[in-house]
Amino acid sequence: MHGSGSTRTASLPEPTSNARPLKRSPELRQVARPGDQHAATSGMVADPNDAAFLQSICKERQLLSFIKLSPLPALSTYIIAIAVGFLGWENGNQDLIVLCVAILFAVSTCNLWVFTRFKLGKYDAGFPQSLSLIIALGIGLCSGAYGLLSMDLFAGFHDPGRAIILGVVAAVIASGAWVFASIPLVALMWVYPFGLAIIASIFMRHMDNYSGLLLLVPAFACFLSVSVFINARRFTEAVQAEMEIAKQRGILGLLLNDFEENSSDWLFETDPAGALLRVSPRLSEVVDRLPQDLAGQHLLHALCGAEAVATSEFKALYNKFNQVLVSGHGMSDFVISTTHGDALRWWSLKAKPLLDANGEIERWHGLGIDVTDQQQHEIEMTRLGNVDSLTSLANRYRFHNELKDRMIARENVIAPCSLFLFDLDNFKS
Repeated sequence: MHGSGSTRTASLPEPTSNARPLKRSPELRQVARPGDQHAATSGMVADPNDAAFLQSICKERQLLSFIKLSPLPALSTYIIAIAVGFLGWENGNQDLIVLCVAILFAVSTCNLWVFTRFKLGKYDAGFPQSLSLIIALGIGLCSGAYGLLSMDLFAGFHDPGRAIILGVVAAVIASGAWVFASIPLVALMWVYPFGLAIIASIFMRHMDNYSGLLLLVPAFACFLSVSVFINARRFTEAVQAEMEIAKQRGILGLLLNDFEENSSDWLFETDPAGALLRVSPRLSEVVDRLPQDLAGQHLLHALCGAEAVATSEFKALYNKFNQVLVSGHGMSDFVISTTHGDALRWWSLKAKPLLDANGEIERWHGLGIDVTDQQQHEIEMTRLGNVDSLTSLANRYRFHNELKDRMIARENVIAPCSLFLFDLDNFKS
């Protein structure tokens, strides 16, 4: 066994395997399940420039975003509808209050039913194409009902109370537009029926004192519409960016799989102490052991085997390897030799640490490169430089090195020393 190490920071080399040309498989076009919370990074790997596919993904994500938030608006609607109905019951139009509260309760209950079906996995195969339209119509009914209730309540108060009601109504419209902005159609169906109900009420009952609102309400609705479309565009850009990341990860995964299948080198992943977290098929093949048997073992133990662990050479190599791990500066050209069966091989380990949010080493990712041919070539060149090719005896270069080493070793030793020189005639003939 032989070992040498370095703590220089180095990037992992590019794979040099005989990679086959990559073909675009059907999996690259797969749409993630709506219920998959990791859809952006694991389920969909597709071309982010494909407009049709991007549109379908955005629709799925928009519906998913709305459905996940739907319990909060539904419960708020229950509370607000009851409160507004209670406050306006004595002085308001009771038939209108009953109708609006019934609409609000019905739509909110439907939204909770959709949310429950989603949680039960009923939409794992995809959302119905008409679901967005149904949700938009339901939100439009809620918006109109809220507008009529608000203005009915508005009519029963005097000026100070009316100002508070108008402020609350504006806040409700704005917050609803923000909550529903992931689906522009739904957000617009929230803003405009609400606004139309307010305008109609002012036009019929409050033109004398509040005619200015006939211009203010449309302006406010237009402002919210622009905000909705800006948020929708950012949402689409975010989805496109996630798809690009997923595409690159998919390509990288294919390249890594091809590398592991066709290269003599292998990848490894360890914890900060050097214990294997992931065992690649190639590493398992190199040491001739099952991956489950190697998981959790120290990398050097797995490579060198149980017989080598007790040797002093292994202990020195183990200590040097652990020093590199503790330093955290990266590993470059850490060469070790292994013997499995009758085969002696040399491996050069290269690795870089992966840090967590606190800057601590979370794990090591690295590559084991087969340098057997290189090491054997160096050994052979060293042998040829020190041995006479005809007689296989040490040559003059080896003689001078040995003599120099012996003289240095005896510098402080007071003892007689003799050197014999022989000149043998016709020795090589």
